[in-house]
Amino acid sequence: MKPTRGLSKMWLSNLPRERRNALFALTLLLGTLGSLVLYQRYLIGTRPPQAQIADQQSGAAVAGGSGEVASPGTATGTGAAAMGPEAPPAALAPTRLLVPLSGSPRVLQPFAEGYSAVYQDFRTHPGIDFAAMTAEQVLAAADGNVLTVEDDPLGGKILTLDNGGPMRTRYAGLGRLLVAQGAQVKAGQPLAEVGAPSPAEAAMGPHLHFEVYVGDTAVNPASYFPPQ
Repeated sequence: MKPTRGLSKMWLSNLPRERRNALFALTLLLGTLGSLVLYQRYLIGTRPPQAQIADQQSGAAVAGGSGEVASPGTATGTGAAAMGPEAPPAALAPTRLLVPLSGSPRVLQPFAEGYSAVYQDFRTHPGIDFAAMTAEQVLAAADGNVLTVEDDPLGGKILTLDNGGPMRTRYAGLGRLLVAQGAQVKAGQPLAEVGAPSPAEAAMGPHLHFEVYVGDTAVNPASYFPPQ
């Protein structure tokens, strides 16, 4: 080793100073580049496999000769996106409702705020009371499904339908039911029969109490009926 080191020192000392400086700068540059390459390989090796696969896919997604990068799910060369099956659209609330009794039933009490003869106080009447005959069929005002079935001492049997979106329709004063909870119904389909009035409502006679809700707010059903 000693003779080799001696020859190296002699060789370097015989070179002009400018060449020695250039050789030193070149050696320093090559060492720096080598270090950068090794560090880059280290970084790539430490990335998660998913990230490495994503890098490879993005590099391979360039359309041939076009210079356009194909996004994931795009067919290279055609530009056609590979779309999965679309989710079914959410049911929309109806903009029109059928009157839930046949013919043109008489309105006993409209949607209003005022004195209630039944409850003997001032309150909002959240629906419309239609005069009816006992056992007369009650019709679905719109397509929907039977959300709940209740039995109320004052209101008789009560059906609530989910009609899509935020809309629900509610039918009270019922007797015999013709559909069960969870049933899918169509507009105009018989839901139940009008029941006998409760003792508190005997003076009104048999009738159907009909309500419409948008979210948790009762709205006037008359605004949804087609013009007469």
